[in-house]
Amino acid sequence: MDKLWRIELLGGVQLVRADGSIARFATRKIASLLAYVAYFTGRPHAREVLAELLWPEAELDAQRNSFRVALNSLRKQLEPPGIIQGRVLIADRSALRLNPEAFTTDVQLFEDAIRRSDWAEAIALYKAPLLIGWYDDWIDAERSRLADRFALALRQRTAQLWAAGEREQALATARNAVQTDPLDEENHRTLITLYAQAGFPEQAQRQYEDLEELLREELGRAPSLRTRELLSHLPAPESPILPAKIDPPTMPIEPVSSPLPEPSPAPQRPKHVGFLPTPLTRFFGREDELARLFVLLAPGELRLLTLLGPGGVGKTRLALAAGEALRSTYSGRVWFLSLLETLPLERLLADTLRLNLPAEANPLPACIEHLRQQESLLILDSADTRTDELAGLLQELLASCPSLTCVVTSRVSLQVAGERVLPVGPLPTPSATPTLDGLASCPSVALLLDRAQAVRPDFQLTPRNAESITQLCCKLDGWPLALELIAASAWSLTPHQMVERLERRFEVLVTEQRGIPERQKSLRAVLEAAVELLDEDSRQTLPALSLFRGSFRAEQALAVVGPEAAHALTALQRQALLQTQETESGLRFSLLETVRDYASTLLEPPHAATWKAAHASHFLGAAQDARNQWDGPHSELALRFFDEERENLLAALQYSTPEQAVSLLAAAWPFWNATGLAEEGTQLLEAALTHAPDSAEAWLGLGRLQVSLGRLSEAQLSLARSEEGFTNSCPRQPTAIFQRALAARDAGNLEQACSAFQRFAEVCADDPWAVQWAERERAQLCGDSVESELPEIGEVLLELGFVAAAQGDLATGRALVSDARASFQQNGDTRLCQIASERLARIAGQQRDAQGARRATDEALALARQNDDPGAIARLMRLQWQNLRIPT
Repeated sequence: MDKLWRIELLGGVQLVRADGSIARFATRKIASLLAYVAYFTGRPHAREVLAELLWPEAELDAQRNSFRVALNSLRKQLEPPGIIQGRVLIADRSALRLNPEAFTTDVQLFEDAIRRSDWAEAIALYKAPLLIGWYDDWIDAERSRLADRFALALRQRTAQLWAAGEREQALATARNAVQTDPLDEENHRTLITLYAQAGFPEQAQRQYEDLEELLREELGRAPSLRTRELLSHLPAPESPILPAKIDPPTMPIEPVSSPLPEPSPAPQRPKHVGFLPTPLTRFFGREDELARLFVLLAPGELRLLTLLGPGGVGKTRLALAAGEALRSTYSGRVWFLSLLETLPLERLLADTLRLNLPAEANPLPACIEHLRQQESLLILDSADTRTDELAGLLQELLASCPSLTCVVTSRVSLQVAGERVLPVGPLPTPSATPTLDGLASCPSVALLLDRAQAVRPDFQLTPRNAESITQLCCKLDGWPLALELIAASAWSLTPHQMVERLERRFEVLVTEQRGIPERQKSLRAVLEAAVELLDEDSRQTLPALSLFRGSFRAEQALAVVGPEAAHALTALQRQALLQTQETESGLRFSLLETVRDYASTLLEPPHAATWKAAHASHFLGAAQDARNQWDGPHSELALRFFDEERENLLAALQYSTPEQAVSLLAAAWPFWNATGLAEEGTQLLEAALTHAPDSAEAWLGLGRLQVSLGRLSEAQLSLARSEEGFTNSCPRQPTAIFQRALAARDAGNLEQACSAFQRFAEVCADDPWAVQWAERERAQLCGDSVESELPEIGEVLLELGFVAAAQGDLATGRALVSDARASFQQNGDTRLCQIASERLARIAGQQRDAQGARRATDEALALARQNDDPGAIARLMRLQWQNLRIPT
C-alpha cells in the first residue's frame, strides 16, 4: 500500500501529501494528539490515557467529550473525501492508533537513515529540532535524544567527507555541528583540527578564541585542559587544497516540492480547444486551496463545485489558477465563461466554446455535443448575477454530459442537487510578531507590496514600515480587493498614512480604474451588494451582530439578538461573510473586521439601544457566573471564559450603565490579574469607579491589581474603601483586610499593618490557624514575642523569600523559599510546604521558567488535595492554566 501521508514532526506538526499539505489544526490539542500517536506508532493508545495526557485538569466527562471532538476533527483531516474511513486512523471504543501502512514520519525516515549510516540523508532530513515550541511532558526527552543522533550524524559525515577528500564540504559540516551545539567542545576541537590540517592555522586559532569567549560568557569557565592543549599539538597541515576564503556553511535542506504538481506543457491541440484569460497581475498564496481543488476537480471526482465568498475576496483568481493547473489533466479542454455578459446563457456558452453557430440556431444541443466528447472543465464566473437562469442550464448540462465538471464562482450558493460548496476567505494575515522575512512571505503582505510597487516601483518592506504594513493587512482582514485599493494610494501615501486613512475606509477605498465592475469599485459597493443578497430578516439582524467583538457563540447571539439570529448566522455563512472556528468550548463565529465596521454603520435607533443594553446585560451576567466559578473546582472554565470573551467584555463596558460597568469589572478583575494585564484592569476600574464609587467588590479588585503593580500606598486606600463597603458578615471582608495588612507591611507602614493584622484576627476568630498566623505577623512587626507552633526557621526563610521576591530579587526569593520548603518537609508540615510550593511556582512563572513553575504547581496541588484545601485547589488549578501561557 502506498503511503497516504508523510507526517512531519521535526520543527512543527504538518501533514504532507503529494497533492498538498496541512499545517493548521482546529486546536493545538488536536495537533498534540496527532504528534503523539504518530511518534509512538506501532501500538494502540488507550483513549483514557490520551484524554488524561491532553486534558489533565478537566473532569472525566469533560476529558471524554474533548477527546471525541479532537478525534473527529483529526479524522476529517487524515481521511478527507476519497479516503476510506479507517484506512489511516484505526479507532474503537477503548483505543486508537495510526495505520503504519498508511503513513510515515520524517522522524522515522531520519532514524532509518541513521541505522543505515546514511549520514548525508539523515542531515538533510533533520530540518529542525523535534516540535519546536511544544512543551508536552514527553517531548523534552525525545527532542534531546534526536538532537544527540543529529550531532552523531554531523560528526560521522564530517569524517566521511574528509576521508573522501571533500575538504571544503567537511569543513562546512563541521561548522554546522558547531552552530548546532555551540557549547559542545568536541565539535570545536574537530573544527580546530580540520582547519590546522587544511593549512589554516589562523582560523584554528580564531576558532579556539571564539570558544574561549563563548564558554566564559555562557558558563563562566575556560575550555577544558584537552582543548587548551590542542593548539600546541595540532597535526601538521596537509596540502592546502582549499581556497583561501571559505564561505560560511549552510544547513543542507532538502528542497520542498510544491503542493501541486507543476503543470506539464500543454500538448499541441486544435486552435479552439479551451480558453482561459491571462491575468494581468500576480497571484499570491492559496496553496492549501489549490491543493484541495486539484483533488476535488480531478475527472470523475466531483461534478459541480461552487467557490463561495464575498466580492473581491479572490474567487475568480483562484478558479483561474486551478484551471491553469488542470489544463493538462483535461487535455486542454478548460473554458472560462464570465456571466457578467448580457447575452443569453446558451449563446454565451457557445461563443466561449468557439462553436461559430448561425445566429438563428439553438446553441444548446451543439454545446452539449461538444462538451460530452471527453473530460471537460467549465469555469463560470460571477454566477450570483444570473442564479436562477444558470441553475437550470447547469442541471441540463450535467445531466447530458457525464464527463463535464463545472466550477462556479458566486457570492451565494446555487442550491441545486449535487452542488459542493467551498468557502473562499481572505488571504492569511501576519502573525503577532513576525520577522521581516516572515512578513514578506505572508500572502496578504506579498499582495500588498506587489500592487503598491505597480504604482510606486521603489515601494519596499523595511524595518521602519513593517509595523504599519502588518496593521494594514490585519485591519483589512487580508481581503484582496481592500488591499489592492489601499495599495493604489502608495504613490502619495506612506504605509503609516495609509493606516490612518483606514478610520475612513469606506470613503478612501475607492477606485476609478477602467475595466472593473461597478460593484467592485469600492469596498462599500462590495458590502452593499453582499447585504442586498441577504433576506430581509438577516439584513435587519446583521447590525446587531456587529456589537460583538472578537468571536462569539451562537447561544450568545440568540441571547442578545433573539431567535432570528440563528437564521442570520446561516445566511451569513452561505455568503462566507462569517468565519467559524472550533474551540474547546464549542463552535465560535466572527465577522471580518471590515464587515463588522460596515454593519455597525447600519445601526439605527431604537434597535441599537435595545441591542446594546441586551449585550451589556448578557455579558455582565456571564462574567458574574464565571467569577463565582473562579474560586471553585471549575476555575479553569472561568479563566477560559474571560480569555475567550475579553474583547466582548470590553465592548460590553461601552454599552453599560456606570453601575453595570463597575459590576462587570468587579467580576472580571481576577482575569486581568492572572494574565499579566493588571495595568489595563487598573485603568478600567479607576475610570469606572469615578462614576459609580459604591462597589466594595470593585475597590477590592482595584486594590489587588495595585498590589500586583507595586503601587502599595494606593492599594491600601483602595482596600480600606473595600473593607468599609463590606458588611461584617460578608465573606469578602476578611480578604480585603488581609490584603490591606500585606500592602501596609510591604510598604513599611508598620502601625497600619499591625492594626490590620489585629483586625484580621478578630474577623477570623473561628479559624485558629488564621488567628495564629495573624498574631504572629502582628507580633513580629511590633517587636513582641509570641508563642507559635509553626517551625520558626522555615517560616523566617519563607518570609524573607516573600520580601525578596516582592522587591524584585526573584533569584534570592526563590532560593530562600526553596530552603523554607525543605525545612517544612523535614518537619512534616504539609500546610506550610504547600504554601512554599505555591510561592515557588509563582516566582518561577515571573522568571519565565515554565518547567519549574509547572513542577512546583503540581507539588503544591498534590499537597492541597492532601490537606483538603478546596480554595487552594481552585487557585492552583488556575495557576496550572496560567503556566501554559509562560513564553519560553
